[in-house]
Amino acid sequence: MERLAYYGIVANMVIYMSSKLHVSRASAANAVSNWMGTCNLTPLLGGFLADSYLGQFRTINAFFGIYLPGMILLTLSTLLHPTCHSTGSHTCSKTVNPALLYTALYVIAVGSGGPRSCISSFGAFQLEESDDPASNKASFFNWSYFFTNIGGLIAGTALVYVQQEVSWPLGFAIPTVAVTASAMIFLMGWPRYKHKQPGGSPLTRVAQVFVAAARNRSARIEVEHANATLYELQGESSSIPGSQQIQHTAGFGFLDKAAAIARDEQTAFGNSPPTGWRLCTVTQIEEVKIILRLMPVWATSIIFSTVFIQTSTLFVQQGQEMRNRISGFKVPPASLAAFDTIAVILTVPLYERLLVPVLRRLAGQQSGLTGLQRMGLGLLLAMVAMVVAGVVETHAMVHQVSILWQVPQYFLVGTAGVFAFAGRTEFFNEESPEAMRSLIGALSLATNALGSYLSSVLVAAVEKITSKGGGRGSWIDHHMDYFFWLLAALVATDLGLFLVCVRCYRFRAMAK
Repeated sequence: MERLAYYGIVANMVIYMSSKLHVSRASAANAVSNWMGTCNLTPLLGGFLADSYLGQFRTINAFFGIYLPGMILLTLSTLLHPTCHSTGSHTCSKTVNPALLYTALYVIAVGSGGPRSCISSFGAFQLEESDDPASNKASFFNWSYFFTNIGGLIAGTALVYVQQEVSWPLGFAIPTVAVTASAMIFLMGWPRYKHKQPGGSPLTRVAQVFVAAARNRSARIEVEHANATLYELQGESSSIPGSQQIQHTAGFGFLDKAAAIARDEQTAFGNSPPTGWRLCTVTQIEEVKIILRLMPVWATSIIFSTVFIQTSTLFVQQGQEMRNRISGFKVPPASLAAFDTIAVILTVPLYERLLVPVLRRLAGQQSGLTGLQRMGLGLLLAMVAMVVAGVVETHAMVHQVSILWQVPQYFLVGTAGVFAFAGRTEFFNEESPEAMRSLIGALSLATNALGSYLSSVLVAAVEKITSKGGGRGSWIDHHMDYFFWLLAALVATDLGLFLVCVRCYRFRAMAK
């Protein structure tokens, strides 16, 4: 239900801004891209607070308390449209509406940071003690994405219709009710939830490793005949609340110096080591190594988000130039995003019920495809989607075509999202340290933010470079197919880099 509110804003905001605030197509697309980017950065704050101090449950509820006032403010802003007059030239008198709109959008962006950073890892944590936690969690991430897109389907069809054909205020009041219901339903499950203790600031632990490594830079750590050992608490307990000990791995040898002590000091320290700024445990160092190993894979996820955001920006603008009456019914261009969601609704059950059992027998992998394999498949499908979008646009420039020509590109992007987003969530959740799962989950969502900002940069750069005579000859306005093919080329390059990163990736060592 919370995602219904988010998609209810995203699906039609470009058209709302252009029709009610009278901003240009490129400006509206960039405004929505920037807002979506911010929505994917604020989970970093929510994830940090959850892992450090509040825990996931309290963080989710606290941020719902910000989310709801933002939705109310957004609904109020739609009641105050600019008053427009036409006297030879189109002019609009300014009212409070634009300021209220942007304030509401960014309050919502902050409020969404708590639920988005914690919901997936909080749900997966409830399955830790199940009979087959790895397989069950993989299915959980797939079905979680499935139900997220149910909200997107409602937003992209019924809600879009209400907004454009009935009433904008009513169209935003419905998502406000959905956020309220979502918060209440989540709170009702409190007695049955399992809760994990916050582990303290992960940023402090990371900083301690680098400072201690620098202080101990002269220590010698040899594989054979070592004159030093690496410090870890005795027994199986970890110095980090909510976390297990992590075995030492090779690589990033400089960081190991943060735990370097003489052999006789290991027994002397026992479980009461010096301050973490001088000496860190192996587990603390391995947390940092895991983050560093995740970063290349994380970086290759950005371009997929750039492709995905086109379903809410340029795909919508592409549809506005097509014939949108089907059997006498006017199809809002933003409603075509429903086919993105329909693809998810079809793909997840087919994958879970048909493909996963076959893949288990063939590859012995309980979840069917691994998280990394699904991410790669998602990139491949995204590249194909951009090629199809380019071909459709080329044809539409010559012939007046039905808006239904866009269905294949929406369907391909939706299918790609099943594999890329669910696979990414599973991969980062499984590889991240236990005491950093909310923050690492938020970091994976940050690729959506960077993808949104990259989309804005690309649109602005292409608009500037290709415009002629005041922008009338730009790719965005007259050759959008070129832009889609540019994205296809970028995704192809990114896929190659992703395969290199996967080949070099070292999976985390199992906890003791």
